[in-house]
Amino acid sequence: MKRMVAVLISIMICMPLFSRSRKGPLTVLAADGTTLAVLSSSEDAAAHPAADYLEEVLAEAASVLAQKNKWDQARAAEALMTNAYTVKTAYSREVSEALAAALSEERISAGAAVTDLEGGVLAVLSVGDRNYALLPTSPYSAIKPLTVYGPAMEAGRICWSSLYEDAPVKQVKDGSGIPRPWPYNANQFYTLRKMDMADALKRSLNTIAVRVAMDYGIMNSLTFLRDRFGVQPEYEWRKVNEQGEEEILANVALGYLYEGFSPLRMAGFYQCFAARGVYTVPAAIREIFAADGSTVYQRRPQTIQTFSPETACVMNHLLREVTSPDGTGAKAALPDIPTAGKTGTGDRGAWFVGVTPAYSCAIWHGAESATNHAPEIFARAVGAFPASEKTEFPEEKTVMRIPYCPESGGRYSNGCGKMKEGYFTADPGPCTVHGA
Repeated sequence: MKRMVAVLISIMICMPLFSRSRKGPLTVLAADGTTLAVLSSSEDAAAHPAADYLEEVLAEAASVLAQKNKWDQARAAEALMTNAYTVKTAYSREVSEALAAALSEERISAGAAVTDLEGGVLAVLSVGDRNYALLPTSPYSAIKPLTVYGPAMEAGRICWSSLYEDAPVKQVKDGSGIPRPWPYNANQFYTLRKMDMADALKRSLNTIAVRVAMDYGIMNSLTFLRDRFGVQPEYEWRKVNEQGEEEILANVALGYLYEGFSPLRMAGFYQCFAARGVYTVPAAIREIFAADGSTVYQRRPQTIQTFSPETACVMNHLLREVTSPDGTGAKAALPDIPTAGKTGTGDRGAWFVGVTPAYSCAIWHGAESATNHAPEIFARAVGAFPASEKTEFPEEKTVMRIPYCPESGGRYSNGCGKMKEGYFTADPGPCTVHGA
């Protein structure tokens, strides 16, 4: 009897140890609990139809295990593939299939990512020889709401009707040493007149973006990125400290960041406009389970109140103007789904990053095409995403729709010849051209 008890105790002690060390492949689950992939190696992941998404999952999971167990990344990656872990993700088949169908209509390299408004990574997809959805590159004008207009509005430096001159800021020498006006607008044209900030954003005028950035302060923009989004562009910080703000005007105001951001990061940043100013760090993984079914990791969303709800509300309206018929992102508009976002174009490709009341989606494609197809890709994809109960962007009671005079930016009065309407968190004050 004593011998039997001893054996039972020995078995009971050994069972958990055996369970924890049981060998087996990694199982990856979609958000609905169905199996997305069973992987024994990184080669298995690379050959899988959802390889782009799995690359993000494996990177996140290895980081979790490394931090939890104080392992290096190599050991964590090996353990992940061999210890029969199960990883549950936010992956959406419907969203991924819609994104794939939208991208397939263009014969160009591309990267795209979609998150929900709580930071869950629903889809990561690329076309071409690299995972462009996770590859950082210059975001160009898609950065303006994040480093220029949004922060300046949050600080109270600008409002919807703030006026700036659409004219060059300075002269710079080109490759031949000839002085040229800078910055140039995408259409190579200057109106040489004052224009309200809302119109400048809708038309993506570089001149006014630079002027607003100079008023707000480039160092303030970098600090905003660090404190409100948790990112610190090392090259730009070093450059501004060594040579001053003017040296990185184009980097910060026009999105020519040295390292840039990936489509996944950009989709994550834009969430805040549709989520009442709250930025949630994107994450593909929801839970990780050990071989015995115990929970190894459960996601706790990392959130930052990047903008006030009021600023986010006004920015939403501004970015909806971009998708209006005369905006640079007009082709991103959908008849039944509100869309808001920003285009970006440069020598390394083209962007559209946008939000709906339920999704945030970033599209980048390569420079094989001189035309920016990202807005129409966005529309094709988002139009086929699963319907959501969220059908309208959040409004704030303290945000007012106010008529204003486009000549002064002040409140419209009977003496003003023209009238425009915009959204304000405070009264813009009386018209200073035509009287109160």
